[in-house]
Amino acid sequence: EIAFGGLTLRAARLLTLALTGADCPLRITGPRGDVTPKHGRAFAMDARDELQSGPPRHGSYSYLGLRGGYLAALVLGSAARDTLRASARGSRPLCTVTWPSP
Repeated sequence: EIAFGGLTLRAARLLTLALTGADCPLRITGPRGDVTPKHGRAFAMDARDELQSGPPRHGSYSYLGLRGGYLAALVLGSAARDTLRASARGSRPLCTVTWPSP
């Protein structure tokens, strides 16, 4: 889940992703040049490519899907993190997400 865009990711290997939810402008920059993936459609990233999302045109939350899924340590049976509560109290995250999964 991505709130209000502003996401930047760098691929360590070949990936297939898709972004749904709020329509954010996307841009992939990398050794082969710049690409503008379409919202709601699968797209590929090569190793060393960087994905950037801008603020949504409409809506607030976007969802980034990754072929193969995400690997995250479970805490109390959940891989979720409450970033609002953590920032308000200054506490550290309960888990670290390994992305992409090995």
